Amino acid sequence: MGSLRVEPLESLTRDMTKQTLENEYLSVTVDTRGRLVSLVNKQTGTELITNPEAAEAWRMVLPTGRHRIDALLGSQQKPQRIQIERTDRARRLCICYDRLTGRRTWRIRARFLLSVDDGGREISVHVEIENRSGVQIQELEFPIVGGLGGQGRRRQLNLLAAGDRGDFYTDILHKGLPVTGRESNHFVREHETAMFEPGRVGGVWVDLWCRREGLFFGLSANDCDVAIKLEKFPKEVPNAPAHCYPSDTARWVRASGVHAVRLGGRAGGTTHPVVIMPHKGDWHAGADRYAADRHRKLKAAEPPKWMDRFVGWTEILGKTYLGEVFHDYQKCATSVIRDARVTGLDFVFYYGHTRLGSEGADFDHCPDPQLGGRRRFREMVDRLHRKGIRIMLLDHMHRWINRDLSQYRELALSKHAVLDRDGNPSTARWWKETYLSCRRLSGPTPVWVEMCPSSQQWLRYYLTHVKRMIELGVDGLELDTFNPSRCYNPRHDHPRGADMLDRKLQFMRTVRAHAKRLNPDFVLIGETMIPEAREVLDGFYAGRYATERDRIYRYLFPEIRQQTVLVGNYAYDQVNKALSLGIGVDTEIWGLRTTSLAACPELARYIGEINNFKTRHADLLIHGVFRDALGARVTGDCLYSVLAGRGREKAFVLRNPHAHPIKVRASLSGTHGLTLLLWRPFRKERKITASAPLQIRLKPYEAAVVIATGRPAPT
Repeated sequence: MGSLRVEPLESLTRDMTKQTLENEYLSVTVDTRGRLVSLVNKQTGTELITNPEAAEAWRMVLPTGRHRIDALLGSQQKPQRIQIERTDRARRLCICYDRLTGRRTWRIRARFLLSVDDGGREISVHVEIENRSGVQIQELEFPIVGGLGGQGRRRQLNLLAAGDRGDFYTDILHKGLPVTGRESNHFVREHETAMFEPGRVGGVWVDLWCRREGLFFGLSANDCDVAIKLEKFPKEVPNAPAHCYPSDTARWVRASGVHAVRLGGRAGGTTHPVVIMPHKGDWHAGADRYAADRHRKLKAAEPPKWMDRFVGWTEILGKTYLGEVFHDYQKCATSVIRDARVTGLDFVFYYGHTRLGSEGADFDHCPDPQLGGRRRFREMVDRLHRKGIRIMLLDHMHRWINRDLSQYRELALSKHAVLDRDGNPSTARWWKETYLSCRRLSGPTPVWVEMCPSSQQWLRYYLTHVKRMIELGVDGLELDTFNPSRCYNPRHDHPRGADMLDRKLQFMRTVRAHAKRLNPDFVLIGETMIPEAREVLDGFYAGRYATERDRIYRYLFPEIRQQTVLVGNYAYDQVNKALSLGIGVDTEIWGLRTTSLAACPELARYIGEINNFKTRHADLLIHGVFRDALGARVTGDCLYSVLAGRGREKAFVLRNPHAHPIKVRASLSGTHGLTLLLWRPFRKERKITASAPLQIRLKPYEAAVVIATGRPAPT
């Protein structure tokens, strides 16, 4: 930043009752009370604050005794001065106070700043505080953008509330705000509230949009105590059969940045910035803003070359934690090889290969003699490899160990355990399908204890374990429940109560380097959705079924494509979902007890048809950039997505998620001069005309793909 100089207010604004900060993209105006009374999106020529009488300035909370607070409201006091400051690259509107007044006058100096870069499309907002009151400032709300009333005849306003993932809510002005579990107390009866908090990484943001414009509101800062609060006036009653507000009743939303500053009575500080960005378009514009900030901090590891054609894996069960055997090593190889000929899935996730079986959290991961022992295990691996099929094993040891094992006592592993606030080991239990274990999580059930990634001794144990797995000939490990807890163990070399995510990533960097030295093609797959983990993992998947909101995550992080969608019994739409998201499948048929070919042969053939087509068009359908619905228009009850390849090449995926047939009209922009090919499973590709919208009838749970390519169409 250049040197700061203050220009006379008169030279920058004509209206002495209001102060305006503007550039070619936006304009923001505050009144003499510091309230934000106007926010103009110059890209569309729209005033976003349709109810300026609802404007607010800021709110500050000071605890003054047991169960007592002083709530200071900016709109109820007059700033000492409001001025515009100019630097070399930006202009700032400063609302300045030397004293703040509530039930009494407090010695708190504060500068509320709204900054706009020259040629920038957003407003960056923060507060500088010097607290000499002797009382802690606990909470601060700023900015507060009130009176957002939507646009159009019916004044609609849609909401996306997100961080790295998110949820959609339509027409919140008439349907009301979502229930987040963080609402204001029940004494607030005239309006609704919803609070959105940041996750462990990334930030929190909302996008409020209607028709062809919107407003991004949020931040992209890690580990900061900032949330977003939405308030909607008037209150809707969700369970009422009908609302009786007159049709012309003003409905509006207020968005606030809530800072948990906890600023002591003899301290100063600056809050994390909050961004306000009016834009053209829908939620994708806000997502682009958030993703740009996230990608400045992300470094993705390079997976091995063999994953360039990754289409998923077959998950199959060896032995359960109850001792039941479904696939010994010989049967596993036979079943997977037979399945791969049809599905094209040349990767198997073998689940439960140890003495304790699946979810046993073994310390010794050696092959179980009941399944065939070490010799049969190596025969299975060699047989799979000869058929071009790779294998990975379930792994808990990166985080958990069963406390009932003899090694837990003999090696005094409790020293390395994560402790909770009360000093007890952090545990997890896996039920054993008995009344006690399923209902009360007690009884004959394995109890896992979490190991702290800060322990160097535990790291050495784990490196030895990885070496043994590679010596067995397997191609990778699936790191179950990857994300660690906070640790309160005072004997460990980290602050008490520290979040262990950074230590876990450091732990896994060492593990990854160790594994890649022994076998560069070895993969580490994790059960997580934290993008930072992509620095140390070759791929991951997210818990159970991917939901429709996962397209938000895919849009934000299109480069993270080594993921899977869980496919259960005859779950055709899950296969289509993986196709439309540009990721692979994880087949879990009848609780992993069989392969898709053995139990669901029609589904197996469908998976194979999809995978064969994806492999033929890998540049688009595997390596393409997920663009969500941008560049496509569809009429009909259909889900769809766009994947962009090199240059102008695109893939347009339609999927029918219903149990009944549907008719669809669809068009794809930017395809003039390209060859368009239409493909549906079990049918040949055929050339289609781009001059008119495509009209297609999709069977129940059927997908169709339009490929736009510069290459000539097949004869």
